[in-house]
Amino acid sequence: AQANITSVGNLSSLCVTGDTVVGAGLDVRGTVIFNEGGGDYDVRMEGDTDANLFYLDASTDRIGVGTATPDYLFSVAGNAGFDEYLYHNGDNDTAIRFQADIIDLRAGNWSMVKIDQDNGKVTVNNSNQNVDFRVNSDDGTQLIRTDAANNRVGIGTGSPSHLLDVEGV
Repeated sequence: AQANITSVGNLSSLCVTGDTVVGAGLDVRGTVIFNEGGGDYDVRMEGDTDANLFYLDASTDRIGVGTATPDYLFSVAGNAGFDEYLYHNGDNDTAIRFQADIIDLRAGNWSMVKIDQDNGKVTVNNSNQNVDFRVNSDDGTQLIRTDAANNRVGIGTGSPSHLLDVEGV
């Protein structure tokens, strides 16, 4: 590989021709491609106190933030912040929505579980859809079952026939 070191004022950059490009104080305009040849060349960016603030592991095709050993395509070792939505890829109406003291779990744009700390409520079926709710035991038996279409609750039954249907008492 051939290296060229350029210095302008107190900024310097290092460009290694071949498969690797490293720069410090480098002003690049346009598209920058690292590792276009697809070699096993990792990229690591250090922070003030974190040696692996950003780590691209070429051999596993994974990116780590705060870790040099990412477990998934994108791994964050530490806290991550999101302003409002965390979406399921390709499905823009399925998400977790964060608001001030509220978490809303949405599927098909239906609010399935909403936790509202300010009002002290956890609401299931917050969108008022025909969605049943059930609680199973460790052997799969339905302990509690709601029938949203008929406004019924069953305990010990999967088919409540009254407003409150308790079986096995």
